Amino acid sequence: MREKITEETKGPPSPSRTITVSRGTLITVVVALLLLFASVLWGLGGGPLDGGPAPLFTLGLFDGGELSLEDLSGQVVVINFWASWCAPCREEAPTLERAWRAYKERGVAFVGVDYMDAEPWARAFIEEFDITYPNGPDLDSKIAHAYRIRGVPETFIVDREGNIAHLQIGPLDETTLVEVLESLLGGGQLPTAGPIHAIHEIAPSRAPLTGSLAEGPPPDIEVSSTYYDFGSVHPSEEVIQEFTVRNLGQGDLAVTSFYTTCGCTTADLSAGIIPPGGQATLTIYFDPDFHEVVGEVERGVIVESNDPDEPVVEIWLHGIVLEP
Repeated sequence: MREKITEETKGPPSPSRTITVSRGTLITVVVALLLLFASVLWGLGGGPLDGGPAPLFTLGLFDGGELSLEDLSGQVVVINFWASWCAPCREEAPTLERAWRAYKERGVAFVGVDYMDAEPWARAFIEEFDITYPNGPDLDSKIAHAYRIRGVPETFIVDREGNIAHLQIGPLDETTLVEVLESLLGGGQLPTAGPIHAIHEIAPSRAPLTGSLAEGPPPDIEVSSTYYDFGSVHPSEEVIQEFTVRNLGQGDLAVTSFYTTCGCTTADLSAGIIPPGGQATLTIYFDPDFHEVVGEVERGVIVESNDPDEPVVEIWLHGIVLEP
């Protein structure tokens, strides 16, 4: 029943008066509100995906060609949504690049998805931070919609089975990234014979040595020098110094952990396993402008191996960074 409005009932209702609404009108209003609420939820997407299968996509790359997530099947994949106008993205960019260089030989792929950006600015960002892993623009924000991102940076880490194993909202720090990657890689891998890269505090856990690496004749590590004084440099001058790592023993020398003492320092070793009588080149890179530090500095690289007599070797760079 609806109240019939007459001449006597026109005007503001008195406090004691009750207005009735027909059942049909009430249902219509409720349905309309539910539809509105549902549309809002659909638009919001319930927040970024934090589990389940990672949506497949194909990304056109800035340097040409395409990358398909499906082509990375069987690998751990780090998908980072970023933009050149995003200040926190600048904060995490060096961490992502260093981790990519350290883990790319261990079955980890990195993909950068540029979100709502201008291509010239995006390319300048990539060049500024010397980003070498694949990056491309998210045209029409299709990938962002699929992953339901709410802003940048956001990072999705996908396991080898193709499921989202970790969601990071905001900048990704090195400690978290390493912990997640190591857990998804199964708690460590055997040393690799190929080149290896070291970054700050990334000391990958390794599976126990087996075969000749564990039971064969012992190796004997020798480094051409464990100290280098680079004198005085300006902040814009990168320090690059090479060392020789030799194996004077009778068994294979296996580098089981390789990392640096500061984010401003990285290193490359040309071989992770050095046969008896062989040698490898260790190259250390120090960026004085990384932390804007002025004055006396000392930065190190840590090499751990299966040498029973000298399992840990430290190589140090020393010098003075001048005022800009």
